[in-house]
Amino acid sequence: MGLTLYGILAALAMAAMLAATYLAGRKSGLDYGSLIRFAVLAIPLALIGSRLVYCLASLPYYTETIGRPELIFVLPDGGYSMLGAMLGVIVAALITAKWRRLFSCDLLDCIALGMPAALLIERLAEPLAGMGWGYPYYSPVFSFLDSLTESMGDF
Repeated sequence: MGLTLYGILAALAMAAMLAATYLAGRKSGLDYGSLIRFAVLAIPLALIGSRLVYCLASLPYYTETIGRPELIFVLPDGGYSMLGAMLGVIVAALITAKWRRLFSCDLLDCIALGMPAALLIERLAEPLAGMGWGYPYYSPVFSFLDSLTESMGDF
């Protein structure tokens, strides 16, 4: 597994979120040690949450289509969810707030300012790396959307 442009830009997105969180948190008493604890938790929890949500949404693919559910645990295989990454960051913020006896809403308010920066960088990284936008993904979980959008044509 090598270094890729998308991986570099994803790391930049996380760094931007952490920097914006720290700048916003200085006013509410977030110290540097708490930010480091948050970062150490947020990075793996974002990765785990991202993969978990993707695999839950794609469970029929792994169990029925290819019949190999053990591939869920192969991280370099790809397939990650931005929603899962955000949930992982929120869980990291709650754990950090509880651990440092901070008021959890203050830390959540701080990451709410950093999260849009990370999302913007992450979404712009996809077309730069030749991923994401325009790649058709069909999931049986969301098949009901096909009938809703058929009447829209090429809207």
